[in-house]
Amino acid sequence: MAINGSTVVFDRGFVDLSLQPWHGMIPRVLPLGIDWLPFAVNTLFYAALLWPLFCASFAMRRIVRMKRGRCVKCGYPMGESAVCSECGSALRRRVGA
Repeated sequence: MAINGSTVVFDRGFVDLSLQPWHGMIPRVLPLGIDWLPFAVNTLFYAALLWPLFCASFAMRRIVRMKRGRCVKCGYPMGESAVCSECGSALRRRVGA
């Protein structure tokens, strides 16, 4: 803990503003540093929560294109060849089509 003028700075990077004249209008302690463990845990949690939603959009696009008889990579209509005439990727055929 260090005293700097009329503010008190604590070891973990917080400033005590209780000695300031406006202390009734703002919180008494302001964070000035990052607590890295909760930051990393929150980042990983929300990334794990949102990643399936991100991947699902691409999977749904491939499924819809396949059901409509189009190339799954570029969406170009399939012809009779084994490769897409637009992008050159190998075409997957629907069973029974």
